[in-house]
Amino acid sequence: MTGKHERSISNAWLIDACDKWDVATEMRTIDGIKTAIYIASENDHSKQNLLLIHGLNGSWRGMKQLGYLLKDKYNIFFVDLPGHGSSEVPNDSPTAGAWGSWARELIDDDIFAHSKSGCIDRVIAHSFGCYVAVLLRQFRDIPTTFLMPVLHQSRFMDVWSGAVKLTAPITVATYNIELWSSIRGFCLCHNYNSNSWRAVRWLSRPPYSSHEQLRYQMKLMNKIPEYSLSESLNDNVVIGEFDTVGKVS
Repeated sequence: MTGKHERSISNAWLIDACDKWDVATEMRTIDGIKTAIYIASENDHSKQNLLLIHGLNGSWRGMKQLGYLLKDKYNIFFVDLPGHGSSEVPNDSPTAGAWGSWARELIDDDIFAHSKSGCIDRVIAHSFGCYVAVLLRQFRDIPTTFLMPVLHQSRFMDVWSGAVKLTAPITVATYNIELWSSIRGFCLCHNYNSNSWRAVRWLSRPPYSSHEQLRYQMKLMNKIPEYSLSESLNDNVVIGEFDTVGKVS
């Protein structure tokens, strides 16, 4: 068996494995914000610490499959960004300064101390999470892999963020409807097949964002053009050929 069918079987296995994977949750207060950090059960002192950071409107679950594939090599940590997942919504507006203060405290949190190095050794960040990774690198030179960073916001995102702003009450009320969430995610896929649909449905499961979190995420979405990444990245950047959120130029 080769090609699309083989990949489909592999991805289905990965989803099932992630459902059974033992990952503990710890709530930490980072810069006054209750922040959810997730720790894989396989972590031990002999491996380096790897922190995986999700993107806008997501949660740690969006990085779980990648973490599972790397768990034998690294101590795996995930984080729910402020205003996402199980993390608290900040009182401050979503500015670069506020995010920088949060990142500064995250990097020094002693939850990462139980390893050979006692700190974050490597970061993999996706989409908006790449902005956060850049902030972390301002305080410590951490090897980082940037997955589909929003170097320049695409026309798709310009239209989408404008539509969300105009229809905010409707968006907040309907965003967490599971079927609508799945359809919205499926529209961002390149391969429209049953395996893609299953993966999107898996990512669309509860827990959902609260209305307060969604309002915060919408504010953040409209501020994305204010963040600059183009001069901050190293060479370890992965750009998706069919990425509908960011573009290379």
